Amino acid sequence: MNGSTGKKITRRQAIGRTVAGVASAAVIAGVGGYLLGSSAAVSVTRTVTAPGGAQTIVETMTRTVTGTTTVTATPRLEPLTVRFTSTQGGRGTASNSLIAENKRDISDRLALSIQYNVVEGTGAAVKELVEGRADVIGPVTVAGLAGAMEQNPDLKIFYFTDIGVYTTLLVGPNSPYNSLSDLRTAISQGRKIKIGYSRPGSLSHTYTVMLAHILGTRVGEGIEGVALGATDAIIAAATRGEIDGFPWTPDVHWRLEEEGRGRIIYYFSEYFGSKWHELSFASTNTIIRNRPELIKRFVDYWREVTRYYLINRDEAIGLMTSQPPRGYGMSRNVAERYYSTYMPNYVGAPNRDALVNVDYFAKLSGVARNPPPPEQWYTSQFI
Repeated sequence: MNGSTGKKITRRQAIGRTVAGVASAAVIAGVGGYLLGSSAAVSVTRTVTAPGGAQTIVETMTRTVTGTTTVTATPRLEPLTVRFTSTQGGRGTASNSLIAENKRDISDRLALSIQYNVVEGTGAAVKELVEGRADVIGPVTVAGLAGAMEQNPDLKIFYFTDIGVYTTLLVGPNSPYNSLSDLRTAISQGRKIKIGYSRPGSLSHTYTVMLAHILGTRVGEGIEGVALGATDAIIAAATRGEIDGFPWTPDVHWRLEEEGRGRIIYYFSEYFGSKWHELSFASTNTIIRNRPELIKRFVDYWREVTRYYLINRDEAIGLMTSQPPRGYGMSRNVAERYYSTYMPNYVGAPNRDALVNVDYFAKLSGVARNPPPPEQWYTSQFI
């Protein structure tokens, strides 16, 4: 009721005539906005903090409104900092792990500050996590995490960064072997195939055990495993013919082929198909329970970066061909093959058959002895 005229006025008219009326306007159900009517200069601010302080919503509008206008809430995210420990291997085998570091615009939009730390391998990354110096680690090997869970049951995978195995077997440039069939024939004739790896319990050792299984033999029988330490030493031994070959990631082998220092004769994907998980991101049950928004925001960041580089192929390849530390220093040819192999492969969700295989070979290679069942390795909360 208008006190000066005695006329009845509508709620919409009242809202349009005074700032106080605007400030008290009802939020449109299911939309989260204000309905403004009539003609008036208005300024509206509304602040709502979600439970736990995870997100603050602020609305501000100052304008002359004519007719009916809906003002929709714009989220303003609470700034978060994630301590992210990556691995040298993870940066080299997960195609957008390194180039993700170049996308500050995406992390800024998500109000996520990422403190990067790089360590040698999965074991060192796990140590950073369990000793409280990291919130998230990865990409780290799923097999290595399974083994670490035996001593650290609080560990939990929250995102699988790939599906399938992309390992290749490279032989020296003068090797007489051209296929897996040639290796089987040599083994049947009593010869041991010398395969190089870094050290027992390493990823390259696991690949050697897997190769022996594919060939129908074992390390110590048809396969002679040779521990050589660093990758450069393994490459040199293969080039000189001191070992028959070594299994590793295809980007390394593609480069060696390009340089005439070896030949790829087998892709492990021919045996495993999609039934393997190589790398993942992990945290702890404690962090996931107490800071779920941090993990969610990190996953959102990873997915958005991946999506960006899937759309912007040339930019991704340009970064991969850049010299370290900005990029990998790949040739254009290797970068293009790498992009086509890895970039479309970031799905996040677990594959049960893949985890069964990881569990089997982790035990067979000695990486894990008595890990928890695979269904306890991960959470699907953020997938």
